[in-house]
Amino acid sequence: EPVSHFFDASGLRLHYLFWGEESNPPVVLLHGGRDHAHMWDMMARGLARTHAVYVPDLRGHGDSEWAPASQYAIPDFVTDLTVLVRLLAEQRPRSERLSLVGHSRGAGIVLRYAGTFPETVERIVAIDGIGRHTRWENPAPERLRGWINRRLEANAWETRVYPTIEAAAQPAMRNNRHLTQDL
Repeated sequence: EPVSHFFDASGLRLHYLFWGEESNPPVVLLHGGRDHAHMWDMMARGLARTHAVYVPDLRGHGDSEWAPASQYAIPDFVTDLTVLVRLLAEQRPRSERLSLVGHSRGAGIVLRYAGTFPETVERIVAIDGIGRHTRWENPAPERLRGWINRRLEANAWETRVYPTIEAAAQPAMRNNRHLTQDL
């Protein structure tokens, strides 16, 4: 089973899981926007035989702290990943590079991280990382106006509280047909 750890980034308390042996080559698995670190459990369990596996919960996901509504842009997530990678680098050989695997939003984050800090990356896997807005129908000012309005409205959103773990799992299972009750 994984070991839970926390670190601070941009004033937030963020969570990650660790699987495997620290002496093995490092790999970071980053989930998408509607997920959390445990979505990688099956893969992490397998990779842990040969790798030190680090699986963070993005800000506002899983066991990581929520950020104010306007602090959920891709650069914010890339900054969080940078803090985690630097923290891990303090505990590992100086010349060691890591592998990154990201899904959906996580893929967009690891692609941007790798492009910004290529000297730290051995290899990268991006699953569905291009994003849904590769060709925009609306002009940039209209898109920005919508983005700003959604962020401002988010300040008024109420916290969702589910009565049971099973009730909380239902929305995730509706959005991911591969997610079973056991997972």
